[in-house]
Amino acid sequence: MSRTAQHFIIRPEDRQRGWPVAGNCSAAIRESIKTLHADGKAVEVVIDEYKKNRSGAQNRCFHGWMRAIAQWHREATGSLMDQKAWKLWFKRSLIGYEVVDLPDGQQETHLRSTKDLSVAEFAEVLTQIDAWGADQDGLVLPRNQDYAIAMGIEKAAADIPLVASRSGASA
Repeated sequence: MSRTAQHFIIRPEDRQRGWPVAGNCSAAIRESIKTLHADGKAVEVVIDEYKKNRSGAQNRCFHGWMRAIAQWHREATGSLMDQKAWKLWFKRSLIGYEVVDLPDGQQETHLRSTKDLSVAEFAEVLTQIDAWGADQDGLVLPRNQDYAIAMGIEKAAADIPLVASRSGASA
């Protein structure tokens, strides 16, 4: 019997509501124990601090920036380097690789995925891309509401500078 892992996030505010998520978690553990023990299998329960993965706004900002960089590069050089190439280059340069152990004992190395980054880790990647972009003549990275949310800026998007000069000062 194939089972899908179940994940429960118990937030501090659940306490005021009588721990409903913890109750659901407990019931799921009991049901899994009944089912898996009947099949002679063990149950693993892992409790860890919850770290939210990158946000949708961060992902939209990242992909918007990759489109803007590809367009800027095409206009500046005539080269048709698409956004996928830029995405792979930034991932290689800023996010790096992970090694995966395969069932046959071999290991495979591949680029880490942005979906595996925490919100803080992806914000750092965006900050590094932004710094790189500030040094590129004529490159304007979009600073819209997704950017404001992605970077944790509480201001309205209209308050965010739209262009960074080479010196890093806002235009």
